[in-house]
Amino acid sequence: MALLHIGCGAPTADSSGEIPAEQVGQVESPQAVAVDSPGQAVSLFLEALRDSDEARTVNLMTSQARKAVDSSERVSFGLQDTQGIEFQVGETRYLPGKHKRAHVDVCWDGTDVVFALREQESGWRIAGFAAPLVPNGRLEYLNFEDPTEMLAKISSPSVEEVSAGADVSERSDRVEQANAPLRDATGSRR
Repeated sequence: MALLHIGCGAPTADSSGEIPAEQVGQVESPQAVAVDSPGQAVSLFLEALRDSDEARTVNLMTSQARKAVDSSERVSFGLQDTQGIEFQVGETRYLPGKHKRAHVDVCWDGTDVVFALREQESGWRIAGFAAPLVPNGRLEYLNFEDPTEMLAKISSPSVEEVSAGADVSERSDRVEQANAPLRDATGSRR
């Protein structure tokens, strides 16, 4: 998935994404380290992606996303040309509702993206992210919990996705709309 090679040109992680020295490299399984903040989860995810560490990358996804990725033969997070990606974790916005959800803004190799996360027993985990699929395009939500939908969007971005001049707040609203129908572990919409 070449799309996962996107980003911003800034140093990795801000202070909200700092990982204590004793926890670095411990994300070998979903329970190996509790991820206390959405920003920390995104920082760990992007570091694992940059290191081409598919196991750590997948373990930082929601349990439903891990199951979906494991069952898909067409999705891989360890084979991309992602060495040297640069990113800066930005603002975290907590979403209202009974399930703890958040969006995290990231500048990833010069591209503004928004990660969607949910808090689970093992801490904050990534459900997907929104990124432009074409140059200057609007953000499109790529749902790790539904690889078939994600791959369909990646393989055929529409001409309508090109909307130069969309500001970040408008893009964030689109992510919230796309993130609203998240599915629970049984696959039913919330």
